[in-house]
Amino acid sequence: MALRKKKTNSVAPLKANKKAAKKEKQAKRTQTQEAPKQANLTLIQNTADFKYKYDADWENKEFLDIVKIVAPKAILYGVQNNPIALANGYSGYLQIMEVYGKDIAALSDNERDGAILSFTQWLSGTPFDTQIQSTTLPTNTRIQIEELVRIQEQVRYDLLDPDLTDKERWQLNQRADILATHILQLEVVAAVQYNTEFFIWIFGDTLEELESYTRLASSVSYGFRPHVVSVSKKDQILKQYYNYNESV
Repeated sequence: MALRKKKTNSVAPLKANKKAAKKEKQAKRTQTQEAPKQANLTLIQNTADFKYKYDADWENKEFLDIVKIVAPKAILYGVQNNPIALANGYSGYLQIMEVYGKDIAALSDNERDGAILSFTQWLSGTPFDTQIQSTTLPTNTRIQIEELVRIQEQVRYDLLDPDLTDKERWQLNQRADILATHILQLEVVAAVQYNTEFFIWIFGDTLEELESYTRLASSVSYGFRPHVVSVSKKDQILKQYYNYNESV
């Protein structure tokens, strides 16, 4: 009687061994591999782990911003020199004074030294805080151009009258040509001619303090004497200062 050999499946144990080895390898890799830490502006790292640190006083801190500091509330029309009331808790009032610019390069040596000495004297004689503003802007001819355009349109409308005589029609055409020339000249001036102005901003906690600073600023130096600007000029300066499409 012949003996029959029992077949054994050797493939299954090999697959099981490979899977076990793969799992063991992955487990070792997971243990040795350190997870990357993510940075966060609101987190700080100590010896243990990332922890959130809350600043309990952040709402009480003052973050000074020049736009907030000079935020205007109103121009005081009934007060001497028309100071500006500020809508913030840093300074109570603001005064704007203008300084006429000088072409230093065109002055003689003595005149140049005198101008520099006068400004130095003014700086040393004004111990309070000031802010100097300079503007370089194109000449604004918009109002003049709009008025000429309005007249030009009226002239063109008058030319449509069929009852005009030849002389009247010639006169209107001549006037229209002159208006067009003037408009072009104003557009050229606005494009190429620039005005530079200089202003000094003085701050005071009270109206009395601001008035004292203003008097001192206008008299401490004989050769450097800023003067208070008009109400309309203050309104123009404030609008320009808060218009980010213009250069300050």
